[in-house]
This record gives sequence, structure tokens and C-alpha cells, in this order.
Amino acid sequence: MEQVKPLLRLTKTGTGSGGDIYMEYILKNALIFRCDVGGTDKNVKRIIKNITISFVEIGVRYTPYDEDGNAQSPISVGFNTATNTKK
Repeated sequence: MEQVKPLLRLTKTGTGSGGDIYMEYILKNALIFRCDVGGTDKNVKRIIKNITISFVEIGVRYTPYDEDGNAQSPISVGFNTATNTKK
């Protein structure tokens, strides 16, 4: 069976297509550990959701943009919690 790696992509708005990815998180052996839904302030009209995710390895890829909105070279880092090592 192929392992599924959860992926979270953050996109920027503004000039360009509006769907340009500027940050990406990839998790290995991820498990939703906890999920809370609620709110604490009577003036808040939106529900607050908190999700806690347990994982063995994380990879982060950040794409910086210049002042004109052009993508620069991506920066990638990662960490393995099982071996306590950078990737």
C-alpha cells in the first residue's frame, strides 16, 4: 500500500494568479491527535477550531517573492522526530 503524506499549501494573494504557493508543509506518518471546536468570546461570530497533529517527519518549503511579486528560489528544510535529525 502506498503511504499517503498529508500536504498543507499556503497561497498568496495579490498580483499574479492568486494561487501562487509560498509555503508548503509535508508530514510523514501523520495522525490527528486531537480536534477541538468551540469559542470563548460571546462577540466572536466564528467557530474556533484547533487541530493537533502528531507526525514523525516534517518538510517545509518556502518560496520567497520579490517586491514585484516574482518567485525566488525555494528554501527547503525538514526534521525527523524519530531520529532527531535535520533533513
